Amino acid sequence: MRTRRHGTLTYAQSGQQPEDISLQKRETSKIISLYQSARKRATRGRYFADDEAVTLDVLDYAITASFEPLGTSQRSMRTRPALLGCRIVGITRLAMRVRGLPIGAFSLRLADELEVTSVTSSEYGPLLFFRLNGQNNLFVSLPSEAPGGTEFTVTVSYAGDLPAQELEETWIASRTFMFEAAELFGGGEPRYVYSSQSDWYPHALFPDYATATLELTVPPEWGVIASGSPLDTNPPVTRSPGGEPRRFSFAAIQPTRYLSALISRFEDHTSPTRQVRLPDDVTRPSVPRADGAVFYDTLTIDAQGSPRSIEEIETVTNQTVDIASFYASLLGDIPYPVLTVALTDSRLPGGHSPAYFAVMSHELPRHPGMMVSWKTDPVSFSSYPSFFLAHEIAHQWWGQAVGWKNYHEQWLSEGLAQYFAALYAERNGGPKVFTDIIRQMRRWAMRNSDEGPVYLGYRLGHLKDESRVFRALVYNKGAMVLHMLRGLVGDDAFFGGLRRFYHQWRFQRAGTDALQLAFEIESGQSLGRFFDRWIHDTALPELQFSSHTETTANGEEIVLRFEQLTERLFDLPVSVDLTYRSGEEETLVVPVTDRVTEVRVPARGRVRRVRVNRDGMALAKIDR
Repeated sequence: MRTRRHGTLTYAQSGQQPEDISLQKRETSKIISLYQSARKRATRGRYFADDEAVTLDVLDYAITASFEPLGTSQRSMRTRPALLGCRIVGITRLAMRVRGLPIGAFSLRLADELEVTSVTSSEYGPLLFFRLNGQNNLFVSLPSEAPGGTEFTVTVSYAGDLPAQELEETWIASRTFMFEAAELFGGGEPRYVYSSQSDWYPHALFPDYATATLELTVPPEWGVIASGSPLDTNPPVTRSPGGEPRRFSFAAIQPTRYLSALISRFEDHTSPTRQVRLPDDVTRPSVPRADGAVFYDTLTIDAQGSPRSIEEIETVTNQTVDIASFYASLLGDIPYPVLTVALTDSRLPGGHSPAYFAVMSHELPRHPGMMVSWKTDPVSFSSYPSFFLAHEIAHQWWGQAVGWKNYHEQWLSEGLAQYFAALYAERNGGPKVFTDIIRQMRRWAMRNSDEGPVYLGYRLGHLKDESRVFRALVYNKGAMVLHMLRGLVGDDAFFGGLRRFYHQWRFQRAGTDALQLAFEIESGQSLGRFFDRWIHDTALPELQFSSHTETTANGEEIVLRFEQLTERLFDLPVSVDLTYRSGEEETLVVPVTDRVTEVRVPARGRVRRVRVNRDGMALAKIDR
């Protein structure tokens, strides 16, 4: 289709895709719209897993790879030096099982920059393979069909120069419109992050859970932190003299969605490792669970850092211990036995939290004549700087231990991690800090809600290249939806629902329907309309509020009245603060679920003032 405003557009229907209708710009391949056809939705329903049509399960990875940092390049004196990435030479063995019908071929993901030299199988011998430019795929043919249920291994050898990826959790984004000054002072230690976006090893087409072993070799003075528990035979992660390459081995006994590695130069320090233990009286919900995973009652926490960040190691370690202890107590579980926090040099705040470790950006010093501001970002909480770390640590539970079925469900990871970070801020910083965070989340969610539903995932802000929209809705509105749900069902049902959901979907990929069901079981309430309005829709409610005092046979009562003015009804909690002339204060949470909701409260005296939604709990416009 040729248009004046948007150029040539391509409309396509592909029955093999979960969302089979697409509209995109032909010149850039930028997706404008992507959705299920009526026929597919009728047979599949709203919720789906993006790997439903995948023919193989990968059960285990064994990766042997070497990384040779390639240094930096600089196009001109005015441009910032850019890391070139690493020369990677690797061999990966994949243990796989055929799902469903027999197969004669299969596909894997692998970066185009990595040239494949051979593909072999213990069961089938040398295998024919081919690649298509720009696809990051590896297509492999089998000599004969493999029936459903067949297990076999494939070994892929590959090599090439691969750029490292930016931190996945781009808190303040790297785009220049997010800050006023690009000239920052200080180079810092280079870091090379290879994770879910870089396809640095051959893996399944969609992230899914598998165990793994990794043997990663780097030049002298470089260290590696990777997915898995480090073996006792590993050399120190910190720099050490000597001219021999250094080999680091890791074992991921607990399943991981994807495998990651961080290569950098780490400074020696004296801070010891610490441990977090589950309380002795912890109980886990009796729910079906994924096979193959084990339970731990102890988490070992370590921290590593660049020379510039070394003075913060002890503080970060103590914070991580406190944060992880809090999350473990809330959910009654420690998903992975090891957590290493790495402080690496960067221009702006950010982080990334794959299984077993977290990478945090340590901000480089800025030139005194320059101003840098990131306070205009939805996820910058200046009143509580530890929020970044708390969010990343939460991903060990939400996003790693419990994954998401497709990009629509990313709010399950980001919204839950965001809300858990807010809960930790309340525990550590007090109610005022928590209220400030909730109010900021509310402002951004209210301002951007008409950009699309939370369920649109990464496509929010995609057409305008405005990543703040994505963070305002998937992160902040997602967290606010959870906060409102807590206000509706109460603390016992809310945290009981979280524990039920977590333990039932531990080391599996979940959907919004599973979260809804867990809360419905714990609360005894039907929550279909709640999730329809807040996750799948863009509209926000408008309420009319009034209050007055009536004299009854039992004394004076305060009448609180809410009327929903929007055509479609919402379910939401609204807080009401009553201040009496005596100075006494009373706070109520009113569940607003009907066209008109009226609540009568016995008066404790003469009322001086009535304030509504002062804590910012409700995502609604409230008129008085």
